[in-house]
Parts: sequence; structure tokens; C-alpha cells
Amino acid sequence: MWLFNSNAMDVLVQPNALTYRVIGGVLDVFVFTGPRPADVIAQYQAIVGLPRMPPRWGLGFHLCRWGYNSLARAIEINDMMVNQSLPRDVAWLDIDYMDRHLDFTTDPVAYPTAAFGAWVQQLHANGQHFVPIIDPAISSTQPPGAYPPWDQGVADDVFIRAANGSIFIGAVWPGPTGFPDFTAPQTTPWWQAQLAAFHDAIAIDGAWIDMNEPSNFVDGDGDGVKKLPSPTPLPAAHSASDGDSVSAPTAYRGSGPDPGDPKWPPYLPGRLGGATLLESKTVAMSARQYAGSHYNAHNLYGWSEGVATMAAMEAVRGKRGFVISRSTFATSGVHNGHWLGDNEATWDDLYYSIPGTLTFNLMGIPLVGADVCGFGGPNTTAELCTRWQQLGAFVYGFYRNHNTIGKAEQAPAVFPDPYQSYMRAVLNDRLRIVPYLYTLFHLAHTQGTAVTRPLFFEFASDPAVVAIDTQVMLGNALLVSPVLTQGATSRQAYLPPAARWYDWYTGAAVASTGVTTLAAPLSTIPVHVRGGAIVPLQDPNMTTVRSALNPFRLLVALDTRSVAPASAATGSLFWDDGDSLQSYESGACLVLSWAATVSQASGS
Repeated sequence: MWLFNSNAMDVLVQPNALTYRVIGGVLDVFVFTGPRPADVIAQYQAIVGLPRMPPRWGLGFHLCRWGYNSLARAIEINDMMVNQSLPRDVAWLDIDYMDRHLDFTTDPVAYPTAAFGAWVQQLHANGQHFVPIIDPAISSTQPPGAYPPWDQGVADDVFIRAANGSIFIGAVWPGPTGFPDFTAPQTTPWWQAQLAAFHDAIAIDGAWIDMNEPSNFVDGDGDGVKKLPSPTPLPAAHSASDGDSVSAPTAYRGSGPDPGDPKWPPYLPGRLGGATLLESKTVAMSARQYAGSHYNAHNLYGWSEGVATMAAMEAVRGKRGFVISRSTFATSGVHNGHWLGDNEATWDDLYYSIPGTLTFNLMGIPLVGADVCGFGGPNTTAELCTRWQQLGAFVYGFYRNHNTIGKAEQAPAVFPDPYQSYMRAVLNDRLRIVPYLYTLFHLAHTQGTAVTRPLFFEFASDPAVVAIDTQVMLGNALLVSPVLTQGATSRQAYLPPAARWYDWYTGAAVASTGVTTLAAPLSTIPVHVRGGAIVPLQDPNMTTVRSALNPFRLLVALDTRSVAPASAATGSLFWDDGDSLQSYESGACLVLSWAATVSQASGS
């Protein structure tokens, strides 16, 4: 059952009931009958839309850090990766590259535009790509004529309005800011014009849209902006994100100066935790958007920015778009991917990324992953980072290593051997499985299937798999059992007896199924191939672009329990140029399928 509603709500799951507590909006209720779990997800996606097909390079390894404080350092890190034969498809930059944190600018000292643009062109020549962070809030305090995004935005009337009709002003990284109203039809052309002008200088390949809940450093009414000293003090880290804890529901009776104002709802959903206002650290609930009051449209902000950004990026580049958003809503997967927010470099967060990834796959957003090795908290360790690189390679659709300013570097290139060699091996494994992974995304795009799946999707009749959340299926062929415990060199895992299993590394058939102990030295993440699958692979070479020039290979895992002439293994491949718009819909692609049969005489 799904309630399609954009207002703040609580969802209470009880033994015999499902309770929704909603503070407004339209109530559209859908019941999906299945009968299989995979059918439920396909039925849901038939309503919200199928996931967007990403460019193939988007499935490679991405590397970022908040703290690359100069172009020289960004270049140095990339050169270290290349010189040490560590694959890296995409270079990312956080807010370090901006001039005074202003969108669509570059720092004239740390990231001079001409040199910056030349480096991005060199990345392209190497088969790599580049994605920068772009926040929605636009500085409102630059001199007239000095900052076109604001000047043109005011002229085009793209900003959210306060209840009194003036432009609503909050505060984000550059200080006092306006918030574009992405539900207004004039905003997407304005946004596209800003991206196009920036792309002319720095040939960006995608966009990382952050702070789009939308985040505001002062409570919604904006009064706090008047009290901000100059220059605006900035927080030590990004504001809280999707990973915030959920508290018990909280009944709330507003005692503010105007109980009729939407900032004082009669009920405050428990998701807001200790907040005393519905508009705590975000836009005022009374603010006005084209789609209606912010009270009703708040949860649609990140979604609407994702729609506008994808449309703008594809228009600017003329190629398939790549957009990763922090804030999402139902149907976001039609337009963009997602990362799981500001996690920490802990073993617990390594584990929690698995249910997070599975959840977004079930919600039609398979291009998802957590910050590999951890964003904040303690410095990562070589062991934790190795295990996280392994997990990300086989579990995440979106595979990015990223951490915060002030923490130790955690790019694979900064670690000594043997850790670096272990990371190199799994980065090459990621490139090796790209043909299979790309095919899974094609199936998600055309049929609504999940890319990363819980075991009960494939083994629904096996009651033992229902509660398993430390193993996943990548598609229907690969069973991944990551190590999630510090110091562990083995782990218990469940290999469903309904299938035959083969070791990913050796190809040897597994003798026992059910609960079993798997060897897992630090060099290895346990992965098993399901009997009956044919998995397309490709020899790796530093990036998806270069690897695409290498030979394909087929990994055929026979299910010898089949009786001839039944197929003992089947598989498929979707392939195109990896970047063109609508390649499948226009027929500019290759779709292959294979079947292997067992000889009745030999039985093998």
C-alpha cells in the first residue's frame, strides 16, 4: 500500500495495521497486489515511471572530497590514481571550486577558469568525466550586474516568494540567498541558461545537486538573516541529510504568535525529531511557489530541482544526463540518482548502507549508493576503506568515494600496499562487471526491475531469506556477501539451496548450501555466481570508455540439474555507445541473449 502525498507525515508500521498521519495535501492511495515482491515494485513503477537509463560512464568509480582546496591538488590526486593504475571514471569537486561559494563561478585564485577548463578537457581525452556540486540557493547580495544568476533570476521571476510578496531570503553557503522555484515554468529555461554559460567555460558532464531539501541556515521566516554578521560564518560541515534519526511521533500544539500560520501546525510529525518548528532550517511554510504554498510543496523541492537539472543538462550537452540529488521524492528515479547523505566512517554505517541501497532500488532509484569509506565522523581506516570499496563495487549502482574537509584523505591512491592492491583489484572487478551492470540498468529502465535486490526477490519461497539484510543479489546472477565486521577474515552467509552456486574468483562449484562459513581475507569480498546464469563481462582498462574497447567475455554458470534439452544457463546483454539519448527507443543499440544447454549424454 502506498499513499501518494507530498506533505509531512508519519508512517507507523504495526503488527496488524499500517497508519499514516498526514498534515495536509491530496490523498491518493494505491494498493499493489503482486503476487511476487518483484511484481509489487514493477506495479509501483508503472505509476511513478521507470528509472532513467544512466550513461555508461556513470557506472564507473567516482572520487570526490570536500577539501581539494586548489586545482593543483585536484590534478595531483587524479594523477596519483592514474600513475598507480587505479581506475577512476569520474572526478568530482565539492564547494571548494567556487568563488565565495557562488553557484556557476570558479575561484579565481584556487581554480582559475582557463586552467580549470583545460584540465576538464584533459580528463575527457583520458576517457574520464567531471561532475561538480551545484546548490540551489542563489546569492542575493552581489552588486547589480556582478552576478548574472541573481540578476536574471529576478528579471525572470524564478525565486520563491515570501507571504508578503517579496522574494523569500534565507541563508546558505554564500550568505543571504534566494531559492529558485523549480515548479515554475520559467525556472527551467533560466536554470538551463546558467548551466550552459558555466558549461561553456568548464565542460561539466553532470551535476551533483545538494542542499535541496531545501536547506537553510536560519529558520524559515528568514528573520535570522538580518542578524548574520558579515562575512557569513559557515558551518563546519554540510547540514543534516537523509540519514537523520527518526524519533517517536510528537503531538504538538503551537504556542507561537499566530497559531493560524502554517509554521504552527497542530501536529508535528516525529520525523522532524527535536525541531520546534515545521520550518526549522528550511524555507518558511507560508512561502509561495507556482505549485502552491511551501507547506504543501516542501517535499517536492529536491524532486523538482532534479527534473529541471536533468532537462537542462541534456539540452546543454546533447547527451544522456547524469544528475545525483540529495533530496528525492516518488518519481525522482525517472530523472536522477541519489546518494544516501552524510554518513560516517564507521562499520555500522557500512552496514546501514545496504538496507539504504535496497530501499531506493525498491523505490525505483537504482542509481544509488553511500559515500564509500565514510563522509564524516572519525577518520576512516585502511581496513574499513578496503571493505567499503569492495562492497561499493558489487552493491552500489552509484559508486563514489567521498569525505569531508578536515578528515584524512581516503582516495585509494593514498593508501600503502597491500590495501591499495586490494582496492585496485576490486576497482578492476567493477569495470569487469559493467556490461552486466549496464544490462541490469537497461532492464530497470524498460521493465522496472531492481538492480540491487534483497534475496527474497529471487528466492521468495525460501523463508530463511526474508530477514537477511547483510547479503544482496546484484541482478539475478551474483550473490554478494560483504564483510561488515572489523578484523573479520571469514563470515557466515546463506547460500539458498534452491540454486547451484559457483565461486566468483575460482569458478569452483560450492559443495554446501544453506548457512555456511565463507573465507574472506581482506583481499576478498565473497561473491558467488548463480547456476543458470550467463554473465557478460569485459576486460578492464582504467575507465568504462577505455574498457569498452576491450574484448567481451561470457561467464557461463551451468545449472546441471536441468534436463536436456532445457537451458542450463541463460543471459543477455544491452549495449550501445553509452552516452546517446534514447538509444534503445530509437533502435541505436544491440540487445543479445544467450542460452547454454546440457548434453543429455554427458550430463555436463
